[in-house]
Amino acid sequence: MIQTVSFKHQISHKLKRFQEFVFVSDSAIKLAAEPEHQLQLTPNSIFLDRARIGDIITIQQIHAPRGIIRQLRNLKLQPDQTVQLVSRTNTGSVIVNLNNSFIGIGKEIAQRVVVTLVGEAQ
Repeated sequence: MIQTVSFKHQISHKLKRFQEFVFVSDSAIKLAAEPEHQLQLTPNSIFLDRARIGDIITIQQIHAPRGIIRQLRNLKLQPDQTVQLVSRTNTGSVIVNLNNSFIGIGKEIAQRVVVTLVGEAQ
């Protein structure tokens, strides 16, 4: 499922609002209690849902259904792409900045995206 969400711009010194972003999610994917038991990580890798806000990361692998991988590739979100994590919700969904395009990713997919850290959050 892909949805485009638009927010009205609000000026606030404390809150950063996004004008528009695309959100990719698939509620049919079962959430893993401990995804690292299902997928092997290299020593320098983490899952996207574990990255910190502000981290600059490179996508290594995406373990999702073909339809989701196709949707992410159409958005240019694919292995070897570098993005910055700009937001994360309490539920585990994330928003990344890819070349000034904001892409929201549901927790069930973010738990299946393996990334490596390029630069740490300030």
